[in-house]
Amino acid sequence: MKYAYWISDPTYSVDKKTSPAPFTFRRRFPVGGKVKKATLEITAMGIYTVILNGRRVEDFYFAPYYTSYPSRLQVQTLDLSALLEEDTVLDVVVGAGWAAGRYGLRNRSQLYEKRQSLLAELTV
Repeated sequence: MKYAYWISDPTYSVDKKTSPAPFTFRRRFPVGGKVKKATLEITAMGIYTVILNGRRVEDFYFAPYYTSYPSRLQVQTLDLSALLEEDTVLDVVVGAGWAAGRYGLRNRSQLYEKRQSLLAELTV
């Protein structure tokens, strides 16, 4: 059985009239030898961009897209097999998006969450 935990900055807070600033989550790790397969399963409360060794990975924007946050989140699977290097740096930038950002006719923020968070699993 797999377990994953949401990561965020629980100490970060902003006024309800303001969108939270984007968070950058970084992990540096060595890759020993040739990689046969590497996949990243990822979603966020907010919207994210994956940057591997300084280059944007995905060819889509605003993932995991607008969704019903309390009941459903879309998960994307990215193939990183050919992109890993001996010393790999994985950055994920997570913006507030629809989960915590300002939007809508009433221009309110934090409709679903107080701040953005990330859930990801890299399998090599």
